[in-house]
Parts: sequence; structure tokens; C-alpha cells
Amino acid sequence: MMLLERQPQLQQMDALLADAIGGRGRVVVVLGEAGAGKTALVEAFASRLDDGLTMLRSACEDLSIPDPLGPLYDLAREARWELPRAMDDRQVQRLPLFS
Repeated sequence: MMLLERQPQLQQMDALLADAIGGRGRVVVVLGEAGAGKTALVEAFASRLDDGLTMLRSACEDLSIPDPLGPLYDLAREARWELPRAMDDRQVQRLPLFS
């Protein structure tokens, strides 16, 4: 997939991936207005990854009252991290868990 005018962002993401592979973990946040091409950029980047790499993705909810720390919760679930059962039942505060 070829994205117009997105090569600098893809190169930056490639450099951050090289850092992560080298043992210096990285988190990439892609933000912008609706329709700006965020999803296309991430999908283009993901399509270039080696099969041995795992990329976890999350997104903010498009609701008027988003779930606090929802994207972190989604990442934890996608990574299959063991989370306390109470957290799954939303009985505890998530802020201390992710702090």
C-alpha cells in the first residue's frame, strides 16, 4: 500500500520499531481528526512488519463519555495479560493498575 505524503511518518515509525527490536521499547500514538488517514497509516505500517513481530493496537472510543484508560485496557486484553478478575468485572479502579 502506498500512502501519499506519509513517508516521513512511516520512516519515523520504522526508526521506533528498530529501537524496540534493539531492546528500547516504544509506544506510538497516532492522533488526528476523523478522516485524516490514521487507520490507513497504521495499516500500511503493520503490513510491512515481519511475521515474527507482534503489534498491539488500541483506540479511543468514539463516545461522548469514553471509558477511562480504555485503550490501555484494550491493549492488556489484546496482549492476553493476566488481569485481576475484579478488573474484568469493572469492580476496581484501573488507574493504580496502569500507573
